[in-house]
Amino acid sequence: MRGLILCAVALLCNVGLGEASMIPLTQVSANETVLTFTTGFPSTTAPVTYEGVTFDAENPLGTDTPRIGAWRDFSNKFDNISGASLGKALEDSFGQTHLIVVFPVPVEQVSLLLGSGPVTTWEVTAYSDALALGSRQFTMPAAQEAVRAHLNFEENITRIEITEPNGDNGHITLLDDLTFIPVPEPSTLTLLCIGAIGLAVFARRRRAISSAAGT
Repeated sequence: MRGLILCAVALLCNVGLGEASMIPLTQVSANETVLTFTTGFPSTTAPVTYEGVTFDAENPLGTDTPRIGAWRDFSNKFDNISGASLGKALEDSFGQTHLIVVFPVPVEQVSLLLGSGPVTTWEVTAYSDALALGSRQFTMPAAQEAVRAHLNFEENITRIEITEPNGDNGHITLLDDLTFIPVPEPSTLTLLCIGAIGLAVFARRRRAISSAAGT
């Protein structure tokens, strides 16, 4: 019984992400989902769902209807990133960006490429439902060159929001190679170990009650 408890503790200690390695740009296992926008992405008024992921947009300036799509080939905006898929990319239809990406299931890690014409800084905020987990800022290394954004937290991520804190991009925002790892289902061994902990606690309480009744 003690061995099972130690097993459960060891497994449960690995549930949190802590510092995780960067997700590769190409799919290397069944655990990763990689979305590119070369074909099949509907160009329409936001929101739109593509491959189970919902993409929405808000216009902070309130001057036009939010639209997103994958109309044009933007390979020249992403070819500085090794392994990038190139081709068409998701784009918004106005200068100051507020893109919202909602995942179909909770995810552990998120990686994506962001690009534009002029050098731009984006802030990517991760949420677990209504709870903001934290934000990171990512800046293009040079004009016409994409930057790779990567987020991971101990808590599960259900959506991300991409904004421009400095308002320095008078052009569209481009997004490509959205990569994420869904939170894995608990394994059979993990569930057995959790059950063993429950049984051990129950047995200890019974012994305590029996000892108290005998005194």
